[in-house]
Amino acid sequence: MVLVGWLAVLLGTGSFSGPPDMNAVFNAIAKANIGQVTLAGLLGVVVGSVTHPFQFLLVRMLEGYWTNVPILRRLQYIGIEINRRRMRRLIRAHEPTEKWYPPSEHDLLPTRLGNALRAAERYAGKPYGLESVTMLPRLFPIVSPSVSAIFVDLRNQLDVAARYTVVLAIITSTGLAVLATDGPWLLLPVVAALLMWASYRAAIRNAVSYGNGLRLLFELHHGQLVQALGWKVPESIDELRRLAEGLGKWLDDDGAPPEGYIGPAASEKAKEVTSPQQDPTAQQ
Repeated sequence: MVLVGWLAVLLGTGSFSGPPDMNAVFNAIAKANIGQVTLAGLLGVVVGSVTHPFQFLLVRMLEGYWTNVPILRRLQYIGIEINRRRMRRLIRAHEPTEKWYPPSEHDLLPTRLGNALRAAERYAGKPYGLESVTMLPRLFPIVSPSVSAIFVDLRNQLDVAARYTVVLAIITSTGLAVLATDGPWLLLPVVAALLMWASYRAAIRNAVSYGNGLRLLFELHHGQLVQALGWKVPESIDELRRLAEGLGKWLDDDGAPPEGYIGPAASEKAKEVTSPQQDPTAQQ
């Protein structure tokens, strides 16, 4: 709706063919009827529906996945180097980097948003040896409703901020192209550029909050995840990490399932091994 409204203003003021005339917009609004307003609303819905499948790709571009984008491919190395130096400055200042950057410099992306999200992916299941990208689709269906509601809300906030960044970037670029020679009218794309910067900063902050929510999922439900996949919860963190490594390889189709399976397809002998939650003695 914001993007359609902006394009309507540019068309209504005659910006594409000459100097903008705001009176033309006011006159058009004064003469508008319910049918025209309805048509404008439907146009916004149609544009949003048609472009929705591409929004994921646009957000990925904000994250810094530029390898397959010819114009940005060469710039990604510059962005990665800038973020590498920023990460090293934080380390030298003894400031935590877990919220902003992944543990390895080889994982760095050219944008701060991408690095914050990658840090969330790398650190969420790390204490338990669980790979969050592989395990999250299996973990999310079994989490408690209250925790899942928090996580979904954090993800939605991130998506909204990222999409507004993209929309405001389009508004800024079209405004600069159309209003470049129209003096004070250039304030409109300048304001849009400031709002775009604010939206991007909000997206980074939301990415950090999303990472905290992702860690919460694994902290509260990593045991249930192991049980849901058909294994007994190990008694020590080291055993859990070894099991998680085997589960990760198995789920990625890169190995055999680790030993100790007690799920529905296990033999009766294997099922005699009970988990701590099923053993009253273990609970005591």
